[in-house]
Amino acid sequence: MDIKVKYYYLVCFLCYVFSFNSLAEYVDNHCASEDIEIIKKQLNISNFAPRNNGGVIISSACKQWSYNKNHLITAFAYDSGNEEQKDLYVSIIDKNNRHIIHSLKSTINEDSTVAVGPFSLKLDTAKYQLSDNLRAFGLRFYSSALGPSCGSGYQNDQLTLYIPDGEYLRPVLTLNTAVQRWLKGCPAEVSDSLVEEATLTISVANTSSNGFHDLIVTAKIMTSSPSVEPKHKIEHYVLHYNGHSYQSLPQRPWWLDF
Repeated sequence: MDIKVKYYYLVCFLCYVFSFNSLAEYVDNHCASEDIEIIKKQLNISNFAPRNNGGVIISSACKQWSYNKNHLITAFAYDSGNEEQKDLYVSIIDKNNRHIIHSLKSTINEDSTVAVGPFSLKLDTAKYQLSDNLRAFGLRFYSSALGPSCGSGYQNDQLTLYIPDGEYLRPVLTLNTAVQRWLKGCPAEVSDSLVEEATLTISVANTSSNGFHDLIVTAKIMTSSPSVEPKHKIEHYVLHYNGHSYQSLPQRPWWLDF
């Protein structure tokens, strides 16, 4: 087979895989009109609709909770008229009676490094089993801002874990899971730069503190420079629950950004 034909088929296959994954992620986090209507009534906002339909919703995510298939988790970031922040409303809806059973309203402060975009929210329903009878769910926030200038560091893919607490939702952990710092030089100084990047994942430990399982944060770290081969290493850190949230000690690693 001609090399150009092989390349064509390869490109088509990659486009198909990318499109399929993008579609699956869209379906997995898509908010139906009836879901939006429930939140609209709760917040009493007449134009609570996606921005491309003339509404105030900038980003949204809705997902059935595998831990309880009768529960739908929703998250909406919307414009309330404040130029320096966006409102965030996270809730759990009982699918049987279409009522909100747990919720939390908060804000996302925006600046040159943080901005809410149409794809900023994604729900994470991994098995964050904090105790025998309590599981958390995660909300990931991806900033659409360009980011800080060289030397200021970089953080993104912020993960917040929520637990039901009476009629409310309570965040017990918030940390950035994509972290970068420049050790030397800047991107423009291609021949003389050194950067460290860390990608964080969370697993549940067998040990406990104050009734909740400890959380193990694993950092996959890559140190790279245009002049040398990248170096890889893995580091771990254990977070303990203090009765209200998960906290780290002051002597924490650089990649554990609280």
